[in-house]
Amino acid sequence: MFIFSQAILPEEKVLSFELRYKIYVEEKGWLSSDDYALKQEHDEFDTHSVIFLAKNSSEETVGAVRIVLKNRHGIPMIKHPSIKFRKEDIPDFSGEMSRMTIARKERNGNVALGLMRIVFQYCMDNKLSYLYIVVPLRDFRVYNNLGFGFQAIGDPAMHCGDVQVPAKADINNWHPGGALSTNNPLFYKWLLDDYSTVNSDVSLFTFLKSHSKNSKQVIK
Repeated sequence: MFIFSQAILPEEKVLSFELRYKIYVEEKGWLSSDDYALKQEHDEFDTHSVIFLAKNSSEETVGAVRIVLKNRHGIPMIKHPSIKFRKEDIPDFSGEMSRMTIARKERNGNVALGLMRIVFQYCMDNKLSYLYIVVPLRDFRVYNNLGFGFQAIGDPAMHCGDVQVPAKADINNWHPGGALSTNNPLFYKWLLDDYSTVNSDVSLFTFLKSHSKNSKQVIK
């Protein structure tokens, strides 16, 4: 079982910074350890972010993600090389889901699903209008095959160590009766459940299969 929560206290947020360091610096080598003496990866957007954590039954942090709310810096996506608009062009009540990091041993889909559910519920509860992402093409396809309806707003390009595509979802489509609930009702029902725990037997494939049966909009 995995446990999900919002990081409120500074020491809770540090857990996400430490996990990001382990993955981006130590595992992938995308960033230099010389820039992170405390072995914590963070940036100017973290003070404008809502951070969520995933822990295993041993209370080890195995996943994290943040929603960067629109602020004076804009959102991280404006640094993507194919994005041409300015931070002032970002609509109000928007945010960007970024820095989704999952420990290598837990990359079977369960933790990612749990993080997506807590992000989904935060967006709905706080009446966000748009959610932006910058992700590898494979993740873009998975999110859309689940039914989230992200639309690419720039070309795939090398960014932060990988070829990534910037995209935007209209959260109006996530409300009851919208495209997400219509095209993947099984997954939508699960998204509305209590976000605090995810059992290890939850299957990403089950939700992908459910969507493919109910919609012709599966991204190839």
